[in-house]
Order: sequence, then structure tokens, then C-alpha cells
Amino acid sequence: MSSIRDRNDADFAALHGLYEQLVTNHVPHCWPVDAQRFGEALRNPPSVARDGWNLTEHSVLVADDARGFIHVGLLTPPKVGDSPLGMILFLGYPRTQRSLGSELLVAGEEWILDHGVRHVATVAPRCRYPFYGFPHCHLSDHLDHIQALLQAHSYSNCGGEIFLDWLEMQPTPKPPPPEIECDISVEEVVSHCHLPGLKVQAHLDGKPIATCLLINGGEGARCPEAEAFAFCDWIGVQEPWQGKGLGRHLLWRALTEARNVGYRHAAISTSTDNHRAFTFYSHYGFHAVDRTYQFERHLDQ
Repeated sequence: MSSIRDRNDADFAALHGLYEQLVTNHVPHCWPVDAQRFGEALRNPPSVARDGWNLTEHSVLVADDARGFIHVGLLTPPKVGDSPLGMILFLGYPRTQRSLGSELLVAGEEWILDHGVRHVATVAPRCRYPFYGFPHCHLSDHLDHIQALLQAHSYSNCGGEIFLDWLEMQPTPKPPPPEIECDISVEEVVSHCHLPGLKVQAHLDGKPIATCLLINGGEGARCPEAEAFAFCDWIGVQEPWQGKGLGRHLLWRALTEARNVGYRHAAISTSTDNHRAFTFYSHYGFHAVDRTYQFERHLDQ
């Protein structure tokens, strides 16, 4: 049995090596990350999520020889009166060491319980490491030993996201025009990468009614391989104008513009229960490359 303790700076090199072994080039859309940036994510993970939740406290617990680690934290909700949430930001340990994984998981749960919280969830987009996959990514199927351990410890699946790639994309032929007359705008979005993001919108009477937003895949990974991807971060059509071909047209226009400015590949995701979107994307040219899941547990059960 290993002793579990708080991390110190001397652990970062070993933990970085473990992360690279487990994740880099094994989990889709996860490219090498340097030790300094990895260490910064453990010291100062994202504190404010897109949906308004705040990471108020966190801790990295490691095995005494730094063979594994669990990164846990507390999230406070955006609405007063809602309950806080315990979060497992990441759990990493070698595939052959199940007992070590269990010890780390129990230690992380005890840390959360000690802070007065009983509801815990796992790896989630709201506080993911910026270099771990694309936005909306949960715990990858390619980390199946961690998924299996969580389920063996009474965690249940509470949602997920499917990721699809279109390598060497060729967004042809042009789809039929939308069934509603509207204006289409294309706007470049500032990026620290060498290719910009793109926002394509449909406007009716001067107001946007549908949007497709592409971001550079290198926003998180910061490497040339990732920057070759245009990732569809959002596509949506307001309810009164759904079913009129706007979504298909905007996606085609966005991918065409992306190809024209220099992107080679495209990626997109949808929730695991959105069968309509999954059917559309997989028949349009995208291919599923990963299924990611979030798990949760009430620690009093």
C-alpha cells in the first residue's frame, strides 16, 4: 500500500512523464505538452468555467513515489442556494496498478468529504486542462482503465460527448440553399495561432438566427499538428428556423472558408444522446474517433 500525500514541486517531472505516457498521442486530440505548462495546470487550473461554476479550492494528491496522482477540487455554482460540487479534474496511474488507482480515488474522495461536499463528478469540460483534448471533452474511452475503476467504485455515467474528425476535409458538394432567405456573414476570430477562428452567421432582419463557430485546434495544445484542425465549438439554429437547412448550410460555409484560409482537417463533437446530430455528422464526412464520458457519485451511497 502506498502513502498518499500532497504534491510538491519535485513531483512534477514524474507526474508529467506519467501524463505523457497515458494521454499524449493515445487520447485523440492530445498532443505533447511541455513540463512547464503541465506543471502550471496542476498549480493553477482554470478557475471559472463557461457555465459560471467557480473552482474555489483544489489539491493534487500523489502516491509517495509519484507513480500516480489525483487532482481534486471544489466547484461553487453560479446560482445562490445551489449545492457545491466535488470534482476530480484528473486521475492518472499506470494500467497495471489497479490498487494504486483505488487508493488515489479513495484519498480524493476523502479530501472532498473533508470539505463538506458529498456529490462528486469526474473529468469535465468545465475545468479540463487546456491541453487535454478539444473543448467539451470528458474522460476518454482511451483511458478505459480509469473509466472501469470509477464504475467499480460505484460511479455512474451522467453524460458524455462523441468526437468526430474529417481528415483532409473536402466540404463538397454545396448543399441546397436554406428554405428561408437570409444574409450570411463570415467573420474571422482572433486567435494566438497562425490561422484565425471563423464565425459564420445567418441574419434575418439584421438579427442573427443561426451561428457556426470554428476555433483553431491549437488554442489549447499549441502545436502545429493541432493547429491544422478547425474545431466546431458551436453550431446552433434558433428554434423557429430549425429544420430549414440553415445548420447544414452554415457548416458547409464554415468548413469551406476554413479550407480556404489553410486548415487541413476538421473536428466536431456532439453529446452522446444527440442521435440526430451524430447521424448528420457521420454521414456528412466526419468519422467518430473518441467517446468521452462524465461520471458522478454521491459519496453517502
